[in-house]
Amino acid sequence: MRALGLIGGISREVFLGASLKAVPYHEQALSLAYALKDTSYQIRQLLSLADNYGQAGRYDRMLEYLETAALLLQTCDLPSGRLSLGMQFGIFLGETGKQQEAINIFKRCMELARALENKAAVENLFWQLFELYLSVENTALAGTMLDSLLVNHFAEESILSEARYKLEKLRGNREAAF
Repeated sequence: MRALGLIGGISREVFLGASLKAVPYHEQALSLAYALKDTSYQIRQLLSLADNYGQAGRYDRMLEYLETAALLLQTCDLPSGRLSLGMQFGIFLGETGKQQEAINIFKRCMELARALENKAAVENLFWQLFELYLSVENTALAGTMLDSLLVNHFAEESILSEARYKLEKLRGNREAAF
């Protein structure tokens, strides 16, 4: 079960994007998790499948897996699963044109990620919020997210430079963008 889940995870990284080549591995791992009554692993595989379908732009299927994971999470105390579900749902909302709802979800996820001391999730959430604030043209809050990334030493200067370019371009500040 775990080997199939790992192969699926590696496949998602290798075939990042619209590929669904990892799906059979995650489905097999999910099937075994159900047979073994391993709720934690069921949730992990459901979220992996949701992520895969989301990357492929199949938001209908993504939502199905998110809903199933949410139902399972009601039966157990798994804070990391709640965090992953929230982040995936925020991505779903952002990708389906509900930016403000996604922002609200990501803010709640940020509280949980900090409580869990999950630095990778905190960094990811700063980036997600940065992109969402850009999409709704809130340059002040987008700038705040970049400042948070810099202050917390989450991103290298070269990566932040590209983000600053986007921000200054949106602000209409050509000189700073240059």
